[in-house]
Amino acid sequence: MHSLTGIIGRSAASGYHYLPVPAEVGVQLMAAGHRRVLLHIEGITLRRALGTWADIEGMAVIFGRDIIRQVGAQAGSTLHYQIESDPHPDVWELPEELAAWLEQDEQAAKIWEGLTPGYQRSLCYYITSAKRAETRFTRAEQLVHKMKTGQLYGQRSRAGK
Repeated sequence: MHSLTGIIGRSAASGYHYLPVPAEVGVQLMAAGHRRVLLHIEGITLRRALGTWADIEGMAVIFGRDIIRQVGAQAGSTLHYQIESDPHPDVWELPEELAAWLEQDEQAAKIWEGLTPGYQRSLCYYITSAKRAETRFTRAEQLVHKMKTGQLYGQRSRAGK
């Protein structure tokens, strides 16, 4: 685990906040074979991707306003944080709204299990990024419908179907 201090930046293009990661640390973390990392900030552990983005100089980990609020910071704030390779890069929390739908619908659950881990993670983020519970529920419902009807954008299974 690496203990670092960094200044929170904000991408002009995407609006995301980010913490820069020194090149030597980033290279060492990427050498583990994947770019998924655990970021520990103010008692909060985040599963994120370490990478480079067109409008961010060097390597960084990005996150949204919700995390900024949780840690009581803002763009330009200096933060002390720890970063390490994620030992379980394909693990994430299934939103309760989606879990409820998948428990009720065997066909949808089977399709879900066939999606790639990265696609599952992305869809989980889509649901949890909604602020209101009603919106998260609606997104989960629509997601299940699209999976079952083959209308989910880029829908491919691990088998490449």
